[in-house]
Amino acid sequence: MGVRAFFLKMFNFLTRKRACLVYTDHLGNSYYSRVVRGKERRWVVYASKADPSTVPAGCHLWLHYTSDHIVADRSKSVHTPNLTGTNHAYHPHKTSPIKVS
Repeated sequence: MGVRAFFLKMFNFLTRKRACLVYTDHLGNSYYSRVVRGKERRWVVYASKADPSTVPAGCHLWLHYTSDHIVADRSKSVHTPNLTGTNHAYHPHKTSPIKVS
């Protein structure tokens, strides 16, 4: 076991021991809350690779203290990953004509 894996296991252990599990979304991401010195702390533990674009809208509102409860996402839209840097990324076409001198 490497050093990084060890610290990740310790973080997950301490998170489950000290924090309160608030919600688990359809992708397996777990959302936790804990009150520290009178202030609530909120965070997410991703199911696989840490990709913030996988956080549903209702959970995003809760994470950023905009809402006090997580609104379940009722839309059936499928998450599409961020395609930047891949062959499927959006490339706009030039709309202005090329000047010939």
